[in-house]
Amino acid sequence: MTEENPKQAGEVSSHSVVDRDVLEADQLLAAGQLQAAFLKIKAAVSQQPANADGLRILGKIYAASGHWEEADTAFRASLEINPAEAITWMGLGLLCRDQRKTGEARHCFEQAVLLRPGDPFLLSNLAVVLGDSGQISESIRHFEGALQIHPEAMTAHSNLLLTLHYDPAGSPSRLREEHQRWAQRHAPQISPQSRVQRSARRCLDDGPLRVGFLSGDFRKHPVGRLLSAVWRQWPANEVRIHAYETGGPADDLTSELCNRANLWRRVDGLSDEAVANQIADDQTDVLIDLSGHTAGHRLGVMHRRPAPVQMTWFGYPNTTGLSSVDYRLTDAEADPPGVEDRYSEQLIRLPQVAWVYQPTEPILPVLPRPSARGGRFTWGCLNNPTKVNSGCLEAWGRILKAVPDSQLVLLVREDDEARERIQSGLLSAGATPGQWIFVPPGTPRQYCAYHYQVDVMLDPFPYNGAVTTADSLWMGVPVLGICGDSYHSRQGWMIARAMGLEEWICPSPEALITKAVNLAKTPGAIQSLSTSLRPRLQASPLMDHARFARHLLSVLRESAAGSPISAHRQTIKRLRPQIFFFRCFSLGPRPSCG
Repeated sequence: MTEENPKQAGEVSSHSVVDRDVLEADQLLAAGQLQAAFLKIKAAVSQQPANADGLRILGKIYAASGHWEEADTAFRASLEINPAEAITWMGLGLLCRDQRKTGEARHCFEQAVLLRPGDPFLLSNLAVVLGDSGQISESIRHFEGALQIHPEAMTAHSNLLLTLHYDPAGSPSRLREEHQRWAQRHAPQISPQSRVQRSARRCLDDGPLRVGFLSGDFRKHPVGRLLSAVWRQWPANEVRIHAYETGGPADDLTSELCNRANLWRRVDGLSDEAVANQIADDQTDVLIDLSGHTAGHRLGVMHRRPAPVQMTWFGYPNTTGLSSVDYRLTDAEADPPGVEDRYSEQLIRLPQVAWVYQPTEPILPVLPRPSARGGRFTWGCLNNPTKVNSGCLEAWGRILKAVPDSQLVLLVREDDEARERIQSGLLSAGATPGQWIFVPPGTPRQYCAYHYQVDVMLDPFPYNGAVTTADSLWMGVPVLGICGDSYHSRQGWMIARAMGLEEWICPSPEALITKAVNLAKTPGAIQSLSTSLRPRLQASPLMDHARFARHLLSVLRESAAGSPISAHRQTIKRLRPQIFFFRCFSLGPRPSCG
């Protein structure tokens, strides 16, 4: 989640007609008028081809319209003319990151920081790509440095919060304190004139429940897939769906969701107050935030309390920190009793699972595992590479050493330094060259097909996979992981519990290594399990969309009526008590690589 200093908009001189055209093009771009901005800048650049500012703005316009190759050419042409312009290096860095060229993006932001060493926005963007490269401690250090210079940089602070979840040396108390600090700094008391007031709850007898969803991920994304599964289950005569889109790309799933929603509003160009007023005018009964502190969030809207009941759900693995958000939807496996003080919201624990799984398209068949086809026994991890830290590499390298005929498939970005970090971590743990295969992020079909190369997936820790884990099970690949002590480190346990696969979750890295070595001795048993995983997943609570949707709607109705506590208490009573004594791993300080 990168950010640009708003003061940099329009940073071009205006001494000539061409320069004024460049400035006007930048202003049109900022207003979202891409076509008008493009025509204006093309005219300016045709008159003065060596205008570095004009080429930079042309690059920004191309990037905003998805023409990445043309944007790259324009930015680089601008830098050839004026290599000392930090904002152009930043524009190229943002473009490279969008293309997952993490190494190039890091180089661009490093150049920008050299030119403007005290610019907090450049430091923040460099911190983002350092996190992408798995250099979590360095990323945290740069975020903290940016916030020391500019404490009001809300996006940088949200980025810090998200990055802290990847830190192997992190703790729930540090996360709680930093979320509280974010709220104190960025969500101050709002005056009565600015706060949206709802004097009373709407009488629910007046019609269907009006449920609002605030997100920038109404697309082929875990959030979009979840909403697709739930929305299609809700009776039209009982629920009115209000979707508030905060930005982001659109695809065919966006179109499907738009067709299912009763009200769809694009709000990314509006202020927080304007969005809050719109939501209030729409008489939304319950407003659900699906972003938390991730990219494009609009927590400023939630802070203004436009709906009588407000919740946060799924898109972010922690609290918002806001007192104006009443509830957090979760489950008692990921958030067992005793963790309530970590959240500013009251927890509503849904029965068994806090979300349901919708397979990604296209639907590919389950095939025999590599070892069953005569190949090498193969481990894998197709999670976000940022989750693969030094502790993961140490454990996985020791597994490779103990099972020398095995290999490991890892999803990695286009970043030579990050690949070197991974290779070094595996080698230092005892693995040998040739025991790992790197695969790049690809299309949904390529991602699904990668599972054909893997016998057993290794779940990263402390930040587990969630939908990625369910994707593996859907493709017939069992997942071996560790149970932690926080929501983001207990997703593997929650999924295993719902599937009846508790034996695949270990209490510590040492137990994980021992379990993995024993599994490699029984490839036949793994193949037998593989053939059953998709049917088991389909029969589990994770794919019982109708049941989940009913429970969720019941909770929303109770909350809108002012009494969600009953559902919360009933959920706790249903749980088997022994799960609360499941021993969780504790990681001490480690060399931080991500």
